[in-house]
Amino acid sequence: MLGEHDGDSPTSPRFSLDIGDARPWWARDEPPEVIAGRYEVGGLIGTGGTARVYQAYDQRLRRDVAIKVYDRGAVAVERLRRAREKTIQASIDHPRVVALFDSGTDGDRPYLVMQLVHGENLAQRLLAGPLPAAEVTELAARLADALAHVHDRRIVHRDLKPANVLLGGDGPLITDFGIAHELESTHVTGSGLVTGTAAYLAPEQVAGEPIGPAADVYALGLILLECLTGEREFPGTPAESATARLNRSPRVPAGLPAPLASVLERMTALEPARRPTAAEVMRLLREPHVPTLAPVPVRRRRRLAAAGGLATAAAAVLLGVLLTRPDAAAPDAGREPVGGSVTPGSPVQPPPSVPATLPASTVLMGSPQGGASVTSEPVAAPPPAPVTSGAAHSEKAESGKAKGKTRGNGPVKGKGQGGP
Repeated sequence: MLGEHDGDSPTSPRFSLDIGDARPWWARDEPPEVIAGRYEVGGLIGTGGTARVYQAYDQRLRRDVAIKVYDRGAVAVERLRRAREKTIQASIDHPRVVALFDSGTDGDRPYLVMQLVHGENLAQRLLAGPLPAAEVTELAARLADALAHVHDRRIVHRDLKPANVLLGGDGPLITDFGIAHELESTHVTGSGLVTGTAAYLAPEQVAGEPIGPAADVYALGLILLECLTGEREFPGTPAESATARLNRSPRVPAGLPAPLASVLERMTALEPARRPTAAEVMRLLREPHVPTLAPVPVRRRRRLAAAGGLATAAAAVLLGVLLTRPDAAAPDAGREPVGGSVTPGSPVQPPPSVPATLPASTVLMGSPQGGASVTSEPVAAPPPAPVTSGAAHSEKAESGKAKGKTRGNGPVKGKGQGGP
């Protein structure tokens, strides 16, 4: 890749940030007003290392387009790269990737005709400051969707950066596949030359190792971090920026929503194998996040279990005391009531299964396991049973008989009275 002409000796930098007009001095001339007799050239949109992009008008189809005009006099390697870019971009058909309409050569000027996106690029947008986390999450999901489509066709972009993300009215689009690479194809990059923009290179690119789709995922992670902070994660000179990522991991801001924070940490992992695929990134960001409850500590669980056991034991002791009180015993067997008769004014005797004199605030209830529970809600005593006229007459007769037998020893209590 040729750099700026300085005097009479061109240089070949190892890294290129594509800042300013880094084009060969002998190629800095303007294109014709009409290219290929069809495309009317308008204003300049952007400038790269080996080409410039103009707004143009397609006179045949009557629509606005973008036309990328390459520099003249390129070497053989550069001509091969241009042909590959045309082939790669023509094979991609996705709403989040700038579409290729036409290509050709006008005299000695190769050109590509592409979809015109009205709006600024992401680098220009970030000059105004960082973006909200919700907007970054949506941006990440859409760009990951586009990358997943590109990677499915075994293509690696290799130069993702904010300037190559266009912000159209319908959302972001990825552009500039100038140094994109097809996996398992012949490399056209010069030996020892690291391609890409230094601030967004993946660690394996800096180390000169083979790269794959994981390099694009890493670059997208750095772009998203820059969107959140408004600053490059690895600033400095190209060499400083490129080597910094080998010494530390990118810093993910605190306080981000859980899905975005965890995804960014994985996207910017040092080892490519630890990074998610672009399709996984999209899925993780699109799935609704359900917060998980923190597990109860083991000590706390043991304390809760012990407290529950003590409460159960206390209830059992209380129940045993209530059931074994002397006044809770069943009536004496020898004091059987006269059938169908009740002494007037005496309370009705409770059933043998219930203690005769429980506190007014105590109720015993059976449980399905055969136990009993104790509550302390006030319970009204049952009303006295009605006394019939026949029973009253019988009582008078019995009373008379008792008086006739033992006048001197006092009256004898009726056997129907229960309780002490």
